[in-house]
Amino acid sequence: MNIENKTILITGANRGIGRALVEEALKRGAKRVYAGTRQPFTHSDRRVTQLTLDVTNAAQIQDAVKKVEALDILINNAGVDLHEDLSERANLERHLAVNLFGTYGVSQAFLPLVARSQGAVVNVLSLAALASVPFTPAYSISKAAAFSLTQSLRAFWAARGVKVHAVMAGPVDTDMTRYLDIPKFSAESVARGILDGLEKGDEDIFPDPMSESIAEGWRSGATKALERQFAAYMPQSEAKVALSGDTNDWDSMRRLKAKGARMRKILTASVILALLFSTTASAQNTEKTRRLEPLPRDLEIQLALSALPPHLRDNATVYVLNPDKGFEVARKGTNGFHTFVARTGDDSFRGTWLLKEYRNDILYPISFDEAGAKTQMPVFFDAAAMQAKGIPSEELKKIIQERYKTSYYKAPERAGVSYMLSPILRTYVNPDANDSVATSNIPHVMYYAPNVSNDEMGGAMPTPEQFAYYMQHGRWPDTPYPFLILHGPHGYMVQFRGAEERDAITKQYEGMLARLCKIKEAWCLPH
Repeated sequence: MNIENKTILITGANRGIGRALVEEALKRGAKRVYAGTRQPFTHSDRRVTQLTLDVTNAAQIQDAVKKVEALDILINNAGVDLHEDLSERANLERHLAVNLFGTYGVSQAFLPLVARSQGAVVNVLSLAALASVPFTPAYSISKAAAFSLTQSLRAFWAARGVKVHAVMAGPVDTDMTRYLDIPKFSAESVARGILDGLEKGDEDIFPDPMSESIAEGWRSGATKALERQFAAYMPQSEAKVALSGDTNDWDSMRRLKAKGARMRKILTASVILALLFSTTASAQNTEKTRRLEPLPRDLEIQLALSALPPHLRDNATVYVLNPDKGFEVARKGTNGFHTFVARTGDDSFRGTWLLKEYRNDILYPISFDEAGAKTQMPVFFDAAAMQAKGIPSEELKKIIQERYKTSYYKAPERAGVSYMLSPILRTYVNPDANDSVATSNIPHVMYYAPNVSNDEMGGAMPTPEQFAYYMQHGRWPDTPYPFLILHGPHGYMVQFRGAEERDAITKQYEGMLARLCKIKEAWCLPH
């Protein structure tokens, strides 16, 4: 999530962290910042629009929705800490009204806009959400409840393409903490940390030195592992229907609720079975299913760039895989081409065979032009992100296949090209039929061919003899004619390069191929 040219709404924007977030978003090139405040608020930058917004006032929330035409990022920052104890129920209710139900009400109201942009919701919470601060219990309880809300929305709204982030801030130097004689961090530094975490794609953002000190333990701990495991039970297709707003008649609603009740019974049984295992075992198992050994960074970048023809490499955007998060930008380019090395390719989701495990030997160097980056590339990036979260491989395949079926992934908006010119590719040989893999040297170019059949384009599939040679030698005996793969909106016409060009590419990358072969025997090209 890049802040530049994005439209952002920040609640509680007139002071403290909220005001600092407004300034930081402007510095990063936000196109429009809506500042939600209870009192009148002015700003010298014309990109800032003030909204009268008390998060406990339903009418003001709806009025604000009417004034916002588009929204990429919602930051629920408004909060209250009245420094009161639990002697009266009213104290707790006042905190919950703002910190929990205010966050809930604003998030629900702006969900359609954020879903339309495939954007993000950021809930500014506190380390008190993870462990209660005894001298401010009502605040701690409300923030813990808001964190649970955040986790639920994160799982439920994934079907809409909305990312939900939690900010776990330590003590911040604001009006709320003036009375505390403890080390505190400036609102400006915390605002930078929040937007840094958002741009990096951190689900849980630890924006200051105190919170950052526990970040690694939290992300690899049993509690986070359990969250991922429970999120994997979420039936994505039903969540998408329930949130779409397309189901308006009562009969359809009743059918949906009845189906949901049956699903809840199944999920309840699944959760009970899951809880029979210790959370420690859950964490270990999750780590085992998702962990990939990263390539050396320079080698991964070189391998990614090898997918492109020489004239496009210098100015392309390059991504590297962070096994704990997904793909991250290693170098931002200017020519509109994007390249990376997938470790779980889109062919993993073809066929009816079970994706029983995440393989650690897949190498899938691929690049896309702008059209493909918008429509084809998200499949790879979503798969990497969900794998990093610990979603089981079989469940991931079901989610991706369901997204294809429901047109969550759109067809390319125009004709375009994906280059796969690397001298090495290790992936599934015939994914429509089975899960057998092979290492090969088959540089090729793929052109987008949405909803075109092999017969319509006169595609000539390789002969059995050609396939037999390919399986033995890792390359074609001659240059096959073009043919179609991945039929439907995401179809490609594949054109293999000739033997002379293949051999030239192989010679150019002899050093890279030797390094890969040394790392893993499966990455040695067949002779």
